[in-house]
Amino acid sequence: MSAVRDRGSAMVEFIAFAVVAMVPLAYAALALQQLVGVHAATQAAAGESVRAFLTSHSQPEGMRRADVAAALALEGSPAVTAHEVSVTCAEAGCLKPGAAVRVQVQVQAKLPQIPVLGIVPSLTTTAEQYGVVDAYAAVG
Repeated sequence: MSAVRDRGSAMVEFIAFAVVAMVPLAYAALALQQLVGVHAATQAAAGESVRAFLTSHSQPEGMRRADVAAALALEGSPAVTAHEVSVTCAEAGCLKPGAAVRVQVQVQAKLPQIPVLGIVPSLTTTAEQYGVVDAYAAVG
């Protein structure tokens, strides 16, 4: 008679276990997707920033252009909350022909909210790109 009372309980136990196991797994998949997207956007922002800096005519203009290029590259990523662009040069004159330039873009982003706790975790990711000023660039 006890076999009759247990009938169907395995399905209920499986469903309860599946729900408990699948919610964290779904969150992890969403968080990983967001992390990969933010990292790809950061890499693109660094590439566009170094290109914008190298094609400018002065260092202050290059800094502005690099920041705008990063902002435009990160515009399509809704998880990004802030970004910072830094440019360093190996030599004193950043835009002299043959000068090496390093652009670093640091991005703050938020991950999806943790369902039960209500916490919104955030992360910081950084990308660097290097470039060399064209040897035939007009100095000025």
